[in-house]
Amino acid sequence: MKQFKRIIATTILCSQILTQVWANEVVQTPCYINIVDVENSDFENGNWKYKFTASDSTSLTLEEGQKHTFLIINGKISFENVVIQNDISFISLEGICKELNLQKEENKNSIKNGLDSIVIDSSLSVKKNNEILPTKAIYVENEIYVPLKEFVTALNGAVSYTTKEIMPLYNPLICIDTREQKVTKEQALQMAKQKMNQCYQNFLLEQKNDNANKMLIQIQQKINDMQCIEDTASFWIIDAPYLLLIDKTTGEIYYKTGHGNAGHGSYVEMSDKVDTNVTNFFEFILNHGF
Repeated sequence: MKQFKRIIATTILCSQILTQVWANEVVQTPCYINIVDVENSDFENGNWKYKFTASDSTSLTLEEGQKHTFLIINGKISFENVVIQNDISFISLEGICKELNLQKEENKNSIKNGLDSIVIDSSLSVKKNNEILPTKAIYVENEIYVPLKEFVTALNGAVSYTTKEIMPLYNPLICIDTREQKVTKEQALQMAKQKMNQCYQNFLLEQKNDNANKMLIQIQQKINDMQCIEDTASFWIIDAPYLLLIDKTTGEIYYKTGHGNAGHGSYVEMSDKVDTNVTNFFEFILNHGF
């Protein structure tokens, strides 16, 4: 039990350091950390809970086995509520307008987007330039929720759904993006390889442990074999020593560490921006493997 508490304490300390760094930046990004929620967990009865904290310090509690649909809008984590009915995702009209900076007419369910107009009429039909979309809006606690994919597509945006291990505890991710895509898959892979090689060279300079040689060779091989395995509306996803996310608009590169196999004191999953100036970038792999 003492060893367990030490592991938990170390994890919490790492979390506090990371969230403090993010707090100094005060920006929304796809970065997060998910750790064991010590205060709310009941370890003796096997009731584990987890604290998810985004880079803007917004947090939520996740329970073991709970399915939570995460949302990233234009490359940033959003905490707007997503409701799923009959396998269709809905989001509040007010929320999506706020996230996408859409101008909604006061006291009306009408949005202007350039030359296009989107209206939700009294029967909850969603119309783009008077053309009715297939799925009606719904009410959730007296608030209008629009069909997410159809609404965003009507705005000429992109929507994707993935269960890749991007978000913690194997939870699904919906990406919405209305930005102009500027980075191709080939460019993303080239930029990612360059960054990983820079990180690797810096990491080698600090390595004094001969026992790490085998793992270092494997890291280099992983870099050589990097490939794009999927994409979302916002990111190219690249299989590398870590799972990498390359923003299709900004070219920023993020990496994911940890796995969704929870229920132990050393559990942690996080996503952060790649920094080629650090010398311990691959330390997690040396300690925990791929």
